[in-house]
Amino acid sequence: MNLSLIFAEYISVHPNGFFSMLNGGINALAAQPVNDKGQQPNFNGHLLVRIETRPEEGGKHVLKLRLQDQQNALLVPEITVNFETPTQPSMPVNLALAIPIPLKKGNYAFFAEVDGKRLAHWPLSIVEAQQKAQAGPPPTPTPNPWGNPAGFGGKLPQA
Repeated sequence: MNLSLIFAEYISVHPNGFFSMLNGGINALAAQPVNDKGQQPNFNGHLLVRIETRPEEGGKHVLKLRLQDQQNALLVPEITVNFETPTQPSMPVNLALAIPIPLKKGNYAFFAEVDGKRLAHWPLSIVEAQQKAQAGPPPTPTPNPWGNPAGFGGKLPQA
């Protein structure tokens, strides 16, 4: 089974196996302060989960997605999706999930597992918003410990 992730502003999946995307490949967002009502503003993004299987992997499966920080604390509740893949070779399964993300500064990553096996991750950094007209060079962002996604979806290193 091959699973890829990509985070975007908006994603729509189509029955023919294709998908449409607006501003895809997001791996950094600007942090926002808590508003006057004590609420953390959200970014309402979409995560594309693209699953390709072999015929022998056909059947019912359980996908679990987590957006967590370096201490394994969840930024949003875990998402569980039951899905079925065909037993005959066919188009990949595309799932587009709308996820409101609190714009709280930190380094995070989406982790995807199917049937208990972690298959992919997508790093996401929420950084301080740029200040207008500062003197000197721009600050260097703190690197996300999970790295940058390589192409269409990041693969986890094999242990």
